[in-house]
This record gives sequence, structure tokens and C-alpha cells, in this order.
Amino acid sequence: MIEHSLDTTNAILHIQPKSSLEKADFEQLAKAVDPFISGTGDLAGLIIETPAFPGWSSFGAFVAHMRFVKDHHRHIRKVALVTDSALGNIAEHLGSHFISAEIKRFPSSELDAAGQWILQKSPCENPGTPPADSALSPPRTDGDTPRPSMSLHTESTLSADEALLRLKAGNERFLAGTARFPTMQTEILADLVKGQQPYATILACSDSRVPPELIFDAGFGELFIIRVAGNVMSPEIAGSLQYAGRHLRTPLFVVLGHTNCGAIGAAIDTKLHGPRQHSRIQLLVDSMLPGLADLDPQLTPEAMLAHGVEANVRWSMRQILETPEGRERKADGSMKLIGAIYEIETGCVRFLD
Repeated sequence: MIEHSLDTTNAILHIQPKSSLEKADFEQLAKAVDPFISGTGDLAGLIIETPAFPGWSSFGAFVAHMRFVKDHHRHIRKVALVTDSALGNIAEHLGSHFISAEIKRFPSSELDAAGQWILQKSPCENPGTPPADSALSPPRTDGDTPRPSMSLHTESTLSADEALLRLKAGNERFLAGTARFPTMQTEILADLVKGQQPYATILACSDSRVPPELIFDAGFGELFIIRVAGNVMSPEIAGSLQYAGRHLRTPLFVVLGHTNCGAIGAAIDTKLHGPRQHSRIQLLVDSMLPGLADLDPQLTPEAMLAHGVEANVRWSMRQILETPEGRERKADGSMKLIGAIYEIETGCVRFLD
């Protein structure tokens, strides 16, 4: 038996398991939340308040529970486990690997704190509009025809939107000091020998202050990362992106720039004063200049650098979209492309509209 209440003002579902879980419990929960999700959008959070997990009354109840999780986890931003049970720690750790929502455990005396945590917005979150159509196409669906892949590589089971939610949740853990970046574990490495299933490909800058695995709190095998100064495009970078698209089939591609980027500073310097770098550095800088064509020279140096960082991210995105691979993936509806800026000063990742 599950008691539940839906706070429609704050979009929070509060459930309290009272006895062994029944199949009907999950049917009733679905009837309560599905109209709200369909009419107003996703839930801000789910609060699960229970002294101890009561178990299932039957195998049918277990199946109904798993189906409910599968159908609804992508529509819930945060899950608060309010319990004093030691199983809460296990559930928090395991759940983070199987659902998109961010999960956090609270002792039973901190029910109010759990609600406040759900309502707390990430300092990086842009209120208002969702990411604009920098997407190559809608997320991949189960009905899409799979592409042939190389041995040892299998396709991610996440959609592009689920992958983006996982990146955002990881950055929130990084900011909150609750990152779970794993140490070396032999069982994880042994499993990775079988192949990789990264859920996102990230084109990022080589800057040592911008390690994507850390700022997204991602583990081994979760991100396919391509790093080059200035997160620029080149034939070699395009080859790596093509590999990620054709063989790894990652649903989400991110071009990640960062504040105070030295490569962008050098490109702006070249734009204003002419070539001033060593030969190979100048070649890299020159590849960024078309993206800075509309940069206002009347801006302050700080504003010019900030605008240049974003303009360069959008320039790399445009070049990706113009590749044969980009056009193909746009046509078959199997990938999303989005830009982002990592703020070195705060640790925030700001996803571009």
C-alpha cells in the first residue's frame, strides 16, 4: 500500500509506502501523475518517505514497479529518499546508475529539507525557455533502425534528452561537493573490456582546468571525449566525431567551451592586430576567425572574450551540422547537438539556448 499526495504548485509527488507494495499502487500513482505531466510538464521532484522498504506483495507488483520507474523516471528531475534505513545509501548509489533523476538521501527528521532541496535550482540553470533547436533532430526512439557497429561497441540505451539530464545532474553534484567520481574498481574495468556505451560525446578544450569527466561527475565508459585547444573543428576532430556517431551511436553531442579561454584570446588578438602566434598555433587560431566575424571591437576586453567564447562554440556546432555525418544524423533523427560554456570561476556548466 502506498499513500501519495501531489503538490501541483511545486510539482512534487510525495509517496509513503505503508505495507507490501501492490500492483494497484503503481496504477494509482500513474493515474495521479500522468495527467499532470501531460498537461504542465515534468515533476520537479519525488519524495519517497519510508522507515524501511516494505517489499512487494507479488512478482506482478515488482513488474509494475519496474514499469512505473521505466515510464516515469525521465520526467522527474530530483528524487529525495527520506529514510533512516541503511538501504537508503545503497538505493541512492544504485539508483543513480539507472535513472536520469538526481538522487539524494535525507534522514527521516529532515523531510522539510528534502522538499527545499527539490525546489532549489542549480546556479547554472537558465530559467524560462528550454534549449533551442540547436538539436540535429529529435531524440532517438526504440523504433529507429540500428546501424551496423564495430565489435566491442554497443549503442547507449539513453535518449538525447535523458543524456542531457544526466550531464546536468552530474554538474549539480560537482557543484554541491557530492560528486561520486569512482576510484579504480577492477569489476568496472573488467566489464569495460566487453565494450563501451558512452551516452554523450563531448568536444571540449584541452585546458587543464576543464576536465569533462570531473565537471559532469561521470564514470569510466560514460563519456566519449575529444579535446583540442579552442574546441575547434579539423579533419581529425571530424573523424573522431564520425566514429562516435557511426560506431558508438551516442545520442547527445556537446560542444563545450569555457570562460577565460586562451585560444579565444589569441584569436581575438589576431582579429584585431593580425597574426602574432607561432606557425602551428596560428593555424589553429585562424580556424576560429570565421566564428568571430561579428564580434564587436568596441566591447571591453572582458566582454569581447566572453562573447568570443560563445561565438566559437556556435561556430564549431555549425561546422558539425554542415558535415555529411551531421546532415545524415539530422535526417534520420538519431542525435542532438547542443553547446555549453563551463564557468571556471564557479564550476557551473551553462547550456546554450
